[in-house]
Amino acid sequence: MKPRRLLHRGTVQASAFWIDESVIGTEVARRRILEMRGVEEVRRLAGGLFVRLLAPAWVAASHAPGVPLVFCRGILVGAPLDPDELDMLAPTADAIVLVRGGETIVTTLESSAPEDLATWIDLSDWHAEDVKPLGKVLARPLLAPPAKEIDPRKVAGIGPPSPEALAFAESLAKGHQSLATTTKPGFASSLLGSFSAVLSSMAALLGRKPKRVSSNHTQSRALVARPSEREPKENWTDKLRMALNTAAAKFLLWAGFASSIGRRQADYLAKTFSMFDSGDLDEALRHAIPLGDGTGKPKPLALGVPTPRTDLSIHTTRGEASSTLGFGGNIFEELRIRYRKAIEQLEKQGRIKEAAFVLAELLGASEEAVSFLEKHHEYQLAAELAEGRNLDPALVVRQWILAGDRDRALLLARRTGAFAAAIARLEQSHPHHAEVLRVLWANQLASSGAYAAAVQAIWPVEVARHIARDWIERGIEVGGVPGARLLATKAWLVPEEFDSVVSIVRALPRDESEESIATWTALGQSVLTNPSSKTMRILARACVRALLPHESDRNTRTLVEKLTTAAEDAVLLADIRRQAPSETHVPNVRLWMAALSDVGKARTQNEDGYLMAMVEESTCTPHANIVQERPLPTRGALFAVADGMGGYSAAEIVDLAFKTLSRSVQSANFSPESIGTNLVRAVEDASAAIYKKTTDDRKFYGCGSTITATRLFGDVLWVAQVGDTRAYIFRDEKIKLITKDHSLINELILQGQLSAEEIEKFEHKSIITRALGIVERAKVDLYRVRLLDGDRILLCTDGVHGMIDDAAIEASLRDAPHEKRMAVKLMKDAMVIKGKVYDAGADDNMAMVIADVRIRNARAADSREVIVEQIEVEVEEKPAPTTRIITRAATDIGTIPVYDAVVLPGGRLLVALGEAGVRMLSPEGKTLVQFDQPAQRLVISDHGDRAIAITPRGRSCRTARIDLVRKRAQRWIDATLHEFASNFDGSMWFVSNNEGIYAIDALEENFQSIWDMREPGSCPDMVARSANTASFYSAHEFWTLELPSFRLRARRPVPIEDGHSFINLELAANGTAICTLIHGDTKRRSFAVLHAHETKWSTLGEHDAGDFPSLAIDDLGHYGAFCFDTDRDCILKVFDLRDKRLLLEMHLEAAAKVHIRFQAGNLVVGDASGRVLVIDVARGKVVSEWRV
Repeated sequence: MKPRRLLHRGTVQASAFWIDESVIGTEVARRRILEMRGVEEVRRLAGGLFVRLLAPAWVAASHAPGVPLVFCRGILVGAPLDPDELDMLAPTADAIVLVRGGETIVTTLESSAPEDLATWIDLSDWHAEDVKPLGKVLARPLLAPPAKEIDPRKVAGIGPPSPEALAFAESLAKGHQSLATTTKPGFASSLLGSFSAVLSSMAALLGRKPKRVSSNHTQSRALVARPSEREPKENWTDKLRMALNTAAAKFLLWAGFASSIGRRQADYLAKTFSMFDSGDLDEALRHAIPLGDGTGKPKPLALGVPTPRTDLSIHTTRGEASSTLGFGGNIFEELRIRYRKAIEQLEKQGRIKEAAFVLAELLGASEEAVSFLEKHHEYQLAAELAEGRNLDPALVVRQWILAGDRDRALLLARRTGAFAAAIARLEQSHPHHAEVLRVLWANQLASSGAYAAAVQAIWPVEVARHIARDWIERGIEVGGVPGARLLATKAWLVPEEFDSVVSIVRALPRDESEESIATWTALGQSVLTNPSSKTMRILARACVRALLPHESDRNTRTLVEKLTTAAEDAVLLADIRRQAPSETHVPNVRLWMAALSDVGKARTQNEDGYLMAMVEESTCTPHANIVQERPLPTRGALFAVADGMGGYSAAEIVDLAFKTLSRSVQSANFSPESIGTNLVRAVEDASAAIYKKTTDDRKFYGCGSTITATRLFGDVLWVAQVGDTRAYIFRDEKIKLITKDHSLINELILQGQLSAEEIEKFEHKSIITRALGIVERAKVDLYRVRLLDGDRILLCTDGVHGMIDDAAIEASLRDAPHEKRMAVKLMKDAMVIKGKVYDAGADDNMAMVIADVRIRNARAADSREVIVEQIEVEVEEKPAPTTRIITRAATDIGTIPVYDAVVLPGGRLLVALGEAGVRMLSPEGKTLVQFDQPAQRLVISDHGDRAIAITPRGRSCRTARIDLVRKRAQRWIDATLHEFASNFDGSMWFVSNNEGIYAIDALEENFQSIWDMREPGSCPDMVARSANTASFYSAHEFWTLELPSFRLRARRPVPIEDGHSFINLELAANGTAICTLIHGDTKRRSFAVLHAHETKWSTLGEHDAGDFPSLAIDDLGHYGAFCFDTDRDCILKVFDLRDKRLLLEMHLEAAAKVHIRFQAGNLVVGDASGRVLVIDVARGKVVSEWRV
């Protein structure tokens, strides 16, 4: 058919092209295709080339690379055919219509062939040129050196095994079916033997566990003998393996083969005994059976005989046996005796390594083997054995020092933090080596910037004390708390330079900031540790004057008193004592406590709980079950019981109530007059926390709790009550109810609306009129009771007093025990009460706390009657938390973009200015030092004395090391860094690339790794560290390590609900994470936090506009900052992650790019407009500010 129009004209939407090679030639056609973009496939079709596009594209037909093919009616057409023309052609659904020579051609891709574009490129004339990089070659982390392996034959000094031993080992390796028989077995015997072998093989397979491939993995031993009477616990695989092995043994017994196996094992054992008794130690040790200690998982009994070992090598790693020979205790002991005698004989013959082999391999006494080798000066082998057997790190470091390998000892000590313990192990026996290790330790500390610790470490080495002089000067120059400690050290060691110390002390800040108080406290503590002298007395007086305004803190007041005494100034001491507040008389109180919680008979979940805690100055320490004799702390004790309501989530509500109660009591301003008020406020805080939980999370809708909370301070018991839980006092064999139930029945009784008969028949006894969480602020009743010596306190939920009456409770509390058995008796009393409740039906959960009080030097009492005072507390309305808003105008800017900023000791600032380098600024903004190294990110040391400057260069990063004390910077290495920690300890820096995570030695010139973890397919996306922990995110898991031991403390998957996702993840060192959470198909975004101990993300607030350039979280996971751009400015929101509350909001106008980080409770904000702000997030206050 001849179409009316032969080709497309104008602009069309082409889905493919057809290029006629006969018209333009093959070379031109190929060049056009190679120059095209968005090509999905090329096929040879109808004498030309068919080119399909990834997506339809609008093209001008006159300038198209070929004939545009346009979709029309579901087919591709190369000309604008009319509907009647298409009807006439009647093409199939996958047809392609071309016009060639004025005629239409209908074809399909089935008749085409794919074209390989790679064959179009002619490489015959191409050759590779030798090139050299213009810059440094990208550094790859050098892996930490592994534990040294021992060459078995070199250590044992023996030749190849005998042909007989090889043949015996080969025959046993073929399996248990080749049993020793002298005649050819019949068919039934063969079948049974084969079936037994199958069962044994299955048992062996169950015993195998997949292990990570490693060059130094543990090798397994064939057989280990262990005492037959010890049976550790087994899991289901062990039990199944044992069952299959037992089945194999029974089949062998039934078939008559068991006796043969038994005889072979007995013959082998007798032969071994004979070798030992005859003195043939070489062969005896090759046939000897390793003795187990009975620990670990049970192993199946061997169905064969042991394989003689080919050498007497000492393996650095001790393997796990695959089977056992279950001897009686006598045979086991006989083997042990012969092994011990062999050790003595070998030692007398000077065969020290063979004797150590017996200790390490046959007796499993690795530490004894190390000690034996050390005794005979085999230090190298002892060190390798200690490290390979994973013995105490201090022992390993000690052995490498004795072996003379200081580098290995230093590496392992740094990796494990075992310097101090290793020195202690060396000081008694090898004092010179201890001094060597101490100097190495001190030098490592100084190299990492810990100058104060370095001085302390090296000081016991008198001949090396001169080295400490330079470290003292550097530490003082760094400033901060470590520098303050070294000021006192310098004043004592170098009294002739005391004038310089005085000038620095006079320049120390004396404001209300935490840094100032911490600096003066450190100086005062250092003064007290040095011997008394004129210089120390002068510094002590200066510290007293600086700390005196802050003595409201108990620790500071104690320090001031000690410093006043050290100053030896009688006038100053008299003034201080005259100003000191008089102490309230607090009797000497001792406590015995017991508590329990039980689900009862009718319930399946326990919703009742108890709290017993000692209130200290810095913490509120909880206790469980039984507390033996305990003196009452100065701030008292906190007891509570609570009854949750609301179904399966009620237990979580009770736990939330107790946590909030403890935190509120501990953090409240302490004074004896405010004990009751603070307790009421703590209960109100618990109610508010529950109320917020029930309103924020639908899972907890309708939940609440009753509570009776008591605070024992001295001889006064304060009781806060909400609901129908109760508090009793047991005195003089009688019980007294302190609280009043907030229940419907009790209120009706008090109003006189119920008679005695109506009370018994009342149907709504369980209805309460008050509870935590029902309203934001619950109404709390407060009672006060003065206690006497011997009083007993009982708190209980309605699961106790609702099932048994007060008389039954009273009878259970009688018979006071002897003080040594007091806590045990209290628990027995609680169990008696529980038993009576169960006898009455135990229809509800129950919880109770019982405490016995003994008071010495008690105040005189007019009467022994229990007097309960109900206190009307006028609790001030707590203002609702307000969000502080901070704004910086577009005109309030600097001149140089700030990429990153960190605060240094002494209030100085270090800023990264991109290609403009790194600048150190004074607190007033004056440039102190300009470092000529480009930087967009800064990695600061914990001591603030050094930093690493990082600048991205394409896919790599350029790094430089900056010494802030010596004021010099030097280019380091260029490397591929996927992620890295923003701080380091001065010597070890965590980084990651596409292969894994590494702890890089920042003191080395190359990219040397101290520790690494390379998981196949892993690429850590986030790295964070603190002095004690490190965490990273990899392969949808959070990992948390303990430092410096590198022990894995937590590994947990990242929880994500179906359809949800997250972006902008930021991780804290303790494993807490924040992110932007995207909710399913709605694409609604919100701020979210996942605490280290939680398994579900918690939302902090909705986010509806702007992108997130950066997030930040502090090391403890207490505060999180979210920064996002809007049309007009950059907005920063800071949350308290514990309370999930917005603390402050900052608006930075004209901020093109913002970088944020947390430092010591402060948030450091730097932007491309040259602004740097340091914000105290707890107070919502800007404490420092610079314009660059």
